[in-house]
Amino acid sequence: MNKNQDLFPIGVLAATTGINPMTLRSWERRYGLLKPTRTNKGHRLYNATDVELVKRITAYIKRGVSVGKVKVLMQLANQEAIPEEQFSNWADYLNKVFEAARNFNINKLEGIYNEIISLYPVEVISTRLFLPLLKTYQARILANYQGALAEEHFLANYIRNRLAAHFQQLASVSQGSELIFAALPGERHDFVLLLFAIHCMNAGLNILSLGTNTPMDQILFAAQKKQAASIVCFGQLSKSEEHLAKKSDAYIFNYSHPHSLSPTVISLDEDFSKALHTIRNKMKRT
Repeated sequence: MNKNQDLFPIGVLAATTGINPMTLRSWERRYGLLKPTRTNKGHRLYNATDVELVKRITAYIKRGVSVGKVKVLMQLANQEAIPEEQFSNWADYLNKVFEAARNFNINKLEGIYNEIISLYPVEVISTRLFLPLLKTYQARILANYQGALAEEHFLANYIRNRLAAHFQQLASVSQGSELIFAALPGERHDFVLLLFAIHCMNAGLNILSLGTNTPMDQILFAAQKKQAASIVCFGQLSKSEEHLAKKSDAYIFNYSHPHSLSPTVISLDEDFSKALHTIRNKMKRT
């Protein structure tokens, strides 16, 4: 039996996927996205797994993700460990953003963000930069640091606007069954909800966001109107809202108060992987 019978050359991969050989070689050399087998003479050989991999890469690019960020996104989706050396500059970025926030310098903040977004996906930026910054500011506010609340509002508003723009870009090309995302009454910020929505959209889900401070009955109305596949809410439930949530089989994710006694509430941790897995399993059963 020929051990290479399931392997084929780059021309076949190009014809099968519609991606030209020059691009495929670039994805391998520059970005490490493909790892073909080599013949004794150095010719590349691929298999069916590579075809599916190229399709995944192409899907990310069609959603507006730059090719340089695709590898990290796929590592996140596969729950793979990302080498720490990829994040060696984050302490420096944190200090720069703190300095910009302390001086309310929007131009400096914009320059830092534009540099980082050219190198990393927004999920990585949020986990490594945005979430640590906001947690630090929460501690500073509790400690009554002078001006900490104003700095936190300035920074949180900037981050929220950036995430919203990214969300809209993904929403314009999303397809398939819709999920309703909303922040419950009393939730004035939807930063974490937007971040989780972006994570879900990069995993191929289609999200409709209702924003902040939305009553449960209105969320259910929108879900019925759109025939949504599921509902994802964020925040603290009142007893009446919890009753409605149980009847609708909605998911209630809580980031600020993860020790809620309610069995309806699911703690939303920073990697979002378990939450996304829960939603996917539910959608498969319905």
